[in-house]
Amino acid sequence: MAPLMAAAQTTKPNVVYIMADDMGLGDVRSYTNLAGQAGVNSPVDTPNIDRIATGGIRFTNAHSPSAVCTPTRYGLLTGQYAWRTPLTTSAAHQKSGVLYAYDPPMIPPSRTTIAEMLQSQGYHTAAFGKWHLGNDWVTTDGQPPKENGSNVDHSQPFQGGAVDNGFDYYFGDDITNHLPHSFIENDLVLSTPSYTQTDCLPEVVPRAMQYVIDRKAAGGPFFLYMPLNAPHHPVVPPTGGVPADPSVGMGAYTYDPSYDSYENFIRMVDWVVGELLDTIEEQGLAGDTIFVFTTDNGVSTNYTDNDLISPGFIQGQLLRGRKADAYEGGHRVPLLVRWDGHVAPGSTSDGIVELNDLYATMVDTLGIPMPANAGEDSVSYLDLLEGVPGAEGRKLSLQRSQWGSYAMRQVDGAGDEWKLIFGKGGGGWLTGGLAADATIPIDAGYDFSTIQMYNLTTDPGEQTNLFVQGGVSAAELTKAQELQHYLLGFIASGQSNQVPAAPVTGGAGCSGISLVTNGLPWLGGNMTVTATGTGPFHTSILMVGFAPLHASLMSLGLPSESPGNCFLDLAIAPAFTSIFGAGVLPTKTYSIPLMPSLAGLDVLFQAGTIQFFTGEYATSDFVTATIGA
Repeated sequence: MAPLMAAAQTTKPNVVYIMADDMGLGDVRSYTNLAGQAGVNSPVDTPNIDRIATGGIRFTNAHSPSAVCTPTRYGLLTGQYAWRTPLTTSAAHQKSGVLYAYDPPMIPPSRTTIAEMLQSQGYHTAAFGKWHLGNDWVTTDGQPPKENGSNVDHSQPFQGGAVDNGFDYYFGDDITNHLPHSFIENDLVLSTPSYTQTDCLPEVVPRAMQYVIDRKAAGGPFFLYMPLNAPHHPVVPPTGGVPADPSVGMGAYTYDPSYDSYENFIRMVDWVVGELLDTIEEQGLAGDTIFVFTTDNGVSTNYTDNDLISPGFIQGQLLRGRKADAYEGGHRVPLLVRWDGHVAPGSTSDGIVELNDLYATMVDTLGIPMPANAGEDSVSYLDLLEGVPGAEGRKLSLQRSQWGSYAMRQVDGAGDEWKLIFGKGGGGWLTGGLAADATIPIDAGYDFSTIQMYNLTTDPGEQTNLFVQGGVSAAELTKAQELQHYLLGFIASGQSNQVPAAPVTGGAGCSGISLVTNGLPWLGGNMTVTATGTGPFHTSILMVGFAPLHASLMSLGLPSESPGNCFLDLAIAPAFTSIFGAGVLPTKTYSIPLMPSLAGLDVLFQAGTIQFFTGEYATSDFVTATIGA
């Protein structure tokens, strides 16, 4: 099919982004009422959400970057994976979990959000609904806010919220199921408390509709970000319904007692979408607006009876897992986009996209450079939207469970889709399972019971873990090493919007690596590495088994990954910068001073291994030296 828009974008489209909360792929009728899936349907009709599918494109392989709320919101607004930055101030939840009541802002002032990027291009921006990215609250005693809010001065404006991150206006409920249970306008709490949870959508929706009406009158492009609190718990659709509001043209929502509360909450989400779609159309903005509907993660089945429907189906197979999981049910989400005159009505794409890809898509749409300090993990899917022949989506994609299990996926040259989960179980609070240390090299002696690998092309329901079916074959080992290579490349390079070079097995890219150690490393000896290749090279060192070293490195402010294992990026670690090389390298020998910055510390290495690996971002071409105790 020829693209609908062959010429460059000449006008700046409005963007309306509605994101439901904890709503599964199978809760949307256009994802379930499909050929080959007779008898499998969403629990209720979703006619308004399905209007987007009818008038635009339906993505079947779209993913939230995380399987829980906060990190997905962070990724959407920044184009960066949330695990690259600490999620909370709680030591128990570093780089995992979600923010809680009165937690500080997660987005640093130095980061350019998509709202700030769009502001710089003349957009007016507004957010309505669930923020859940932290605020810098004023306290009565100068101490950090207490979880119960007893020392928070709600009368004072806070910082670090939506209006400090690129939104000209904000009205919403912050985190519906946490204190202060109050509506917030811009940077002020209106009163404490000022709502029950049933009030949230009835208050937010007409304001969002009025915003569209006002922006039509004012002229100029706008970005409307609308993260809903539904159908997240507490599942509280107003049983009395919501009356119409003729002042903004809002129709009534009617509660249907023939459905349960969760199903009525889905119906309410659909009502929200319909009211905003109607407003866009009535204001004559449909052809100038990119209208997006998605959800922040999979369904939370503690709050629905539709366990055999809500997670969703691919090729007739029920997705495994739920919210918080590294399994598909945790992060494969509906993504529907309508853009009249640009997106073919009723089209479908199975290309892999992530919700954090909106950032690069808008940069691409506007034809501007990516701002500095932004979008490291965002890949444009504009070609998929426009139906450009040959457009395929991501070949590599990465998701993360609530408790830190990485899920690395790849579409290989044959079109097969593979997924490697670094952890047992789903890695979330609903299904459990410990995360595995992704930096430990996968080899023949690896403990394969700690990780899982699936061929999603033949097994989209993730029922057959390839590592427990008759042992690990040579081909499966190679595939696991390849997927780990890409994951380590994403970690080491600080970005995932460029595809790392394929793993090196000798010859092209990296060859002739040798390693010797001179003297005792803990007494300041050197490690000598010789590398030959065409580059470009990104050189890193992985130390495995040196538990005391971890504390020493942390005391020096050097990067490290986890106790007992230290992953040092030589591009940034001060003690090791003498061996970092970039660009095309001839045969070259590096003499690495292992301990100069640790001199004077009364800490010795324990027995372990040092591995040197080099290549574009990272490779699986490891050389290992064993250091004795």
